[in-house]
Amino acid sequence: MRASTAFRRLAALAAGAWREAAGLLFPADCACCGAEDTALCAGCGQALRAAAAKPFRAEAAAPVLVEPDGRVLLVAVAAGHYRAELARAVLAYKNHGRGDLAPVLAGCLAGALAAALGPGDAGGMVLVPVPASGRSFRRRGFDPVLDLLRELARTDGLPRGCRVQPVLRYRARRPFAGRAQKGLGRARRRLNVRGTLRVRASWTQRLAGVPCVVVDDVLTTGATAAEAARALRQAGAVVAGAVVLAAAGAAPRPGIQGQARGSTEGAGGGGKI
Repeated sequence: MRASTAFRRLAALAAGAWREAAGLLFPADCACCGAEDTALCAGCGQALRAAAAKPFRAEAAAPVLVEPDGRVLLVAVAAGHYRAELARAVLAYKNHGRGDLAPVLAGCLAGALAAALGPGDAGGMVLVPVPASGRSFRRRGFDPVLDLLRELARTDGLPRGCRVQPVLRYRARRPFAGRAQKGLGRARRRLNVRGTLRVRASWTQRLAGVPCVVVDDVLTTGATAAEAARALRQAGAVVAGAVVLAAAGAAPRPGIQGQARGSTEGAGGGGKI
């Protein structure tokens, strides 16, 4: 095991232990409304679960994932909209050390995965989390998306036949300065993150023909999901689509069933990946 990987795992374990201890020593208020002495009050918990109860196709509002003529480049399924209780819970979990929200957010993600992959065995589908950057990992002390997937694996919440493999990592030296995506045009957004992700060396010869789904927390422009898909495809993987906790600004499509896995046809209709 590389020293950097071992350090990240040790840091993640230490951070997780600290979050659990802090939750016992310093009871948190509701992450959504601030009600005292509860991680998530009954009302906000109900609203959060309702917000993720109807997963939907979300790529139409992510400009990098759809060509100007409407052709879908990467299918994306979201558990809910990035707003209200869902947005507040995601932010609290990622940026404010609220690891106590992991079980409920993992449940929301499980619903989106189940809707995207459909019933039955997923046929060896590999769920690939978008990794936290080194800077984000050092600031937070954990990898948000990977931790949610591990929570699902631990509780048997993954779709049958799926496995989690964190095969992506950010390059040590990025081709671009990592300028913020906000305010950039469609082409510039794509260029801004292109080449920032790569498949880990130990996996470069093991992904040929392997079906994969990219998993992330929030879908905005779609540039990060597209970059993850590019890196996986470059290693020979078959990328079926992306699944996210929340989509910013996406209008839901009617239903999510009825389209063959991996298809990119039918930009106007619903469908699983």
